[in-house]
Amino acid sequence: MEQLWLVLSLLSLVTGFGLVVALLVLKRLAPLTLPPVIAVVFALLAIGFAIFFGVYLSLVDIPRNVIAYKVINAAAWGVPAWALVWFVLWDTAVRRGTLTHHAARNISVVTGVLVVLAAWFTVNPRTVAAAMIPPMARTVAILAVASGITGLALVVAVLSLKRSKTTASRPWRAFFRGFGLAFLVLFPIQMVDLTLGVLAPVMDFQWKDGFAFAVAYGAANVILIFAIIGGLRLTTAGGESTSVPGTFVDSYGITPRERDVLEGLISGKTYRAIAELLYISPRTVETHVQTIFRKCNVNSRAQMVHLVASFEALRSG
Repeated sequence: MEQLWLVLSLLSLVTGFGLVVALLVLKRLAPLTLPPVIAVVFALLAIGFAIFFGVYLSLVDIPRNVIAYKVINAAAWGVPAWALVWFVLWDTAVRRGTLTHHAARNISVVTGVLVVLAAWFTVNPRTVAAAMIPPMARTVAILAVASGITGLALVVAVLSLKRSKTTASRPWRAFFRGFGLAFLVLFPIQMVDLTLGVLAPVMDFQWKDGFAFAVAYGAANVILIFAIIGGLRLTTAGGESTSVPGTFVDSYGITPRERDVLEGLISGKTYRAIAELLYISPRTVETHVQTIFRKCNVNSRAQMVHLVASFEALRSG
């Protein structure tokens, strides 16, 4: 069991590094001003590495109270707190102009440091200061910090899914959709995993702390990698170019996703080809087409092409 756990955590860690590389490639091919998504991905790597290191220590029968594990474990709490707070502040207060980039970074760094200290004195019960804290109080403190981080992660998920509908870049819309879904999968599982791990010694039952997270982390990486592949495909397929004028989209109330479908439709692609390009089902493409036709009051692809061409000619004239 320990060997399987080690292999799963190692594979998840490897896919995490691959995810960072893929994300950097996407950022280079489709430059865009973004919230600190790379910082968040590195934060997930920190958690994954802490779990891998803990499993390795268990496998070689080394106690987890060694100083290296204490530092790595505390960092695995603080780094996600720093990255998630930074993401949320950047995508809310900074975008609205109520907070500067510098202030958002400072707030996120202070939050991360405080969480590192809290983790050091609660998660590592053999420290002198932690010895003075009753076990139940320590358990409550750990769960409170974990709940806060999980709450931030869910906010990041919601913000990412919103961005997937409003971001101008089609490749990044594909990425943020996967990013939001990955967080919706990962952090609730992590919260359950951590809760059971914390309660196990208190309630006297067996639980492999971090096993469920290792599996969920690997699944989240797969979701994100597929999202990035979709983004890269849109980029290499000329996904940033557009043959549907923005004024046409505004005039007929076409959503960003409907615009993606309309681009493929007027360029002559089949429903299946559009579906493969956008990573959706052909049935979903058909539903979008029907909605577009209704909004534009047309009944066929030919009429749709003519309407877009006429609109562009009228605007040019």
